[in-house]
Amino acid sequence: MPEHAKPRTDLSMLIRLLMLSLCLALSGCGTHSETKKKVLQICFSSDPTTADPRLNSDLYASHFQKMVYEGLTRLLPGGELELALADRIDISEDGLVYRFHLRDALWSDGHPITAEDFAYSWKKVLDPVFGAPSAVLFYPILNAPESIKGLVSPETAGIRVLDEKTLEITLSHPAPFFLSLISFCPFYPIPKHIEIANPNWLQAAHETLVSSGPYRLKKWERNVRVSIEKNPLYWDKENVFLNGIDILIISDEKTALRMYERGEIDILNSLTSHVAIDDFLQYKQQNRLELKPIGGTFFCPFNLNSPILQNRNVRKALSNAINRASIVENISQLNETIASAYVPPCVNGNQAQHLIPSFDPELAQKQLAEGLTELGANLEAIDLTISYENNDLGRRIALALHEGWKEILGIDVKLNGTDHKTLMHQLETRRFSIALTHWLVHYLDPTSILNRFKYKESKKNYPGYENQVYISYLDQAQSTNDPIQRSKLLDQAESVIVDDMPLTPLFHYNQAILKNSRFQDVTFTPIGDPIYKTIRPAGS
Repeated sequence: MPEHAKPRTDLSMLIRLLMLSLCLALSGCGTHSETKKKVLQICFSSDPTTADPRLNSDLYASHFQKMVYEGLTRLLPGGELELALADRIDISEDGLVYRFHLRDALWSDGHPITAEDFAYSWKKVLDPVFGAPSAVLFYPILNAPESIKGLVSPETAGIRVLDEKTLEITLSHPAPFFLSLISFCPFYPIPKHIEIANPNWLQAAHETLVSSGPYRLKKWERNVRVSIEKNPLYWDKENVFLNGIDILIISDEKTALRMYERGEIDILNSLTSHVAIDDFLQYKQQNRLELKPIGGTFFCPFNLNSPILQNRNVRKALSNAINRASIVENISQLNETIASAYVPPCVNGNQAQHLIPSFDPELAQKQLAEGLTELGANLEAIDLTISYENNDLGRRIALALHEGWKEILGIDVKLNGTDHKTLMHQLETRRFSIALTHWLVHYLDPTSILNRFKYKESKKNYPGYENQVYISYLDQAQSTNDPIQRSKLLDQAESVIVDDMPLTPLFHYNQAILKNSRFQDVTFTPIGDPIYKTIRPAGS
């Protein structure tokens, strides 16, 4: 070959290499693009407080934990239950003994999920030193209340491992809601082999988090982003259709909505993503907003440690001076049901008791006068503060209560807006006088609400309420197998606590949902949880 031909050959080879590199790059982009199509983008207004399901105390943690963990049962959109890590359940005729046969499933590190993992996790919740916020949910289990109170060892509880794949639970009384109850996060197991080796493994959640659910943790940038990916060792991975979920932590209401409008967020859910009310209303007017009644209530707890709020008439006066219809029509504006009782209608067969006046200024003024006489005090002695989460809805309702109480009762209540985590801490440690917050039922039964206030030591019993008559009705309800008698007893219990008024409900939630058309099969349970497992890209 002539010398002058060599440069042309080298140039030709260089061009071919460049073309090959370009093709590979484009191919890589295509693969990346296809991968991104299967990654759901959502946002939370606050970072989840914990990765430990046993320490679950807020809805952000609940949503995250339901992505990466799984329990024995799972709640479906219509309120039905399906088996999850349980493959079969045997129940004794008296309804007191549940025998769970576990399916063959693995932790994300490849270790088998065993009955011992469940027993270890549940007994840890029963240990008062552990300090689980939702320990009261375990009360139906034999000796659980005594264990949580430190009277007996957790080892005496009705939790037995029969073999590696068989867990037996004995209850102290019939609990027709038990299979629904154990679908909630505190009943998820954690890997015993990991915690025994490193007791602090959950204090710093990172990509090595060992989990049991359809997804596993990929990366957690605190207060910025939580990235999860499909768990390749999940027992039902063939029916998980997303490659992953990115949870963006966005506290600013306008930013979250702008990102949704640009297609950078696929689902906005009013429970976990704060959006300014007026912005939601624009979508409502365009019929683009989905509204779903759920077992949740916006309410106002009164701290019974406050000298003024220890008086029942003062608490009733504050309740009856709230114009709930005005709040629903002019502030929240999402067609919510005005709360006339504590238990949300969708949890009670859509049958609500009418125990609380929606607005009665004259009665409120009379009750306040009676309360002050009983206390030997006057208006000047009242020093109260409303603590609330500093978002659009919280601010507006707090201001409405402030103005209404001042106009009707002459009480000038201070305002204290704060972030979600601080408010939760104030509520659980009872460092507040009046607060605005919400509850969501953990399982589909009135006791999910009523049992919160059975014993004042419960962290979820924000007012610190306890009444022996109330306890007696709840105890009678849990000891009967007659559903009609049980329902009557629960109604009587609710009447007692409403008469005492340690808290007052404002309205029962309608969950507001905006969904991007990129994804389908986006469904929600009656307690407001998206079922992340079944979400899939549109057209797949």
